[in-house]
Amino acid sequence: MEFSKILKKYQLKKPVRAPLRPEVLPEAKEPKEDAHKEEADQEVIIKPIKPLFVQQRAAIHEEPSQETAHTQHAAPSYSRDTVVAQTSFEDTSPLYEKMVDTAKMLFRKDIVYEDVDTRQIVSCIAEAASAVSAEDEKLIEMAITYIMKDEDSYLYQHSVNVCVISIAMGFGLNYEIGKLIELGLAAFLHDIGMAGFEDMVKVPRKLSQKEYDEIKKHVEAGDKILKKINHGLSDTIITVQYEIHERLDGSGYPLGKKIIHDYAKIIALADAFESMIHPRPFRPNYSIMEVYKRIFDAKNKYDQKVIKALVDKIGFFPNGSYVQLNTKEIGRVIRQSPRSPLRPMVRIVYGVDGERLDESKVKEANLLKFPTIHVKKCFLEDSEKGEPTNE
Repeated sequence: MEFSKILKKYQLKKPVRAPLRPEVLPEAKEPKEDAHKEEADQEVIIKPIKPLFVQQRAAIHEEPSQETAHTQHAAPSYSRDTVVAQTSFEDTSPLYEKMVDTAKMLFRKDIVYEDVDTRQIVSCIAEAASAVSAEDEKLIEMAITYIMKDEDSYLYQHSVNVCVISIAMGFGLNYEIGKLIELGLAAFLHDIGMAGFEDMVKVPRKLSQKEYDEIKKHVEAGDKILKKINHGLSDTIITVQYEIHERLDGSGYPLGKKIIHDYAKIIALADAFESMIHPRPFRPNYSIMEVYKRIFDAKNKYDQKVIKALVDKIGFFPNGSYVQLNTKEIGRVIRQSPRSPLRPMVRIVYGVDGERLDESKVKEANLLKFPTIHVKKCFLEDSEKGEPTNE
């Protein structure tokens, strides 16, 4: 299924329109008046598409031959290991590391929560909120694509990632800095009750119903922990932690509530999104396409404005992810196109032969300016081994 078909399930305020057909040659027939209204997923065949940076503008207007117009090209396969080996996070954001270290402290087995200094936590969240507000994409990129190798890192990295994604969504909803900090703090602490269930979290298989019912008790445990920390935390944060796993259709837990705090609506979706895009001990990660499909299929569970904020700020092809184009080249997404989420700005780093390009040949391209070029596949850095995920 193409992304454009999935997009139809979720009506943006400014729907993405299909690119206009190229101007016709003088001897060609005039296009119909409603030609620009064709479905976004209906590809206009012009001619076999050349690699992005050898395309000539004139070639777009050439008439395709009957033979070449229907030529199918098998895309070469690319190993994730090959791509990932070329890009590392040795320059890991100091702020991200600081947030991870703070989360580690909260999940220590010997921690005394009554002695926790909330100033350190609030300081981290305030820095993160300031970075996101300044549209520093690096922090968001790391929350999406960076996976720590430490097998014990799941809980604290999950807390950091959900925090960053939630702040980004709050920024997309025009929250001012004070609300972003409070939202981020609630997100950062949303799974603190899991500290007592770490062994169950690491089980390399799907939990039984009995185990699942048991792990749901982390909500109650988290409520007790936050009340122990007490000073520096508002009643709002304690309330939101209790509502993260509720859903708008009443299918959530622990109370099956349908009316929940706005922060809880945001963090609930950020939590689900982050869990699906990253691997877990009992399963690999889902492809970006599958993640959004699951979210749109569960649209009655999540607030529609919040879904839109996720699409606007994170995108269908998140910053830092790799995309394979229909030209067979591979690029790394570096920026979103807010009005056209299917056409990000990419940095072409692999040629049609699968070989990494010399730095002098690496180019950046805004796909909005190349209507015949589109994303065929998308995969995240450090994802499961094997071939790129089909998109």
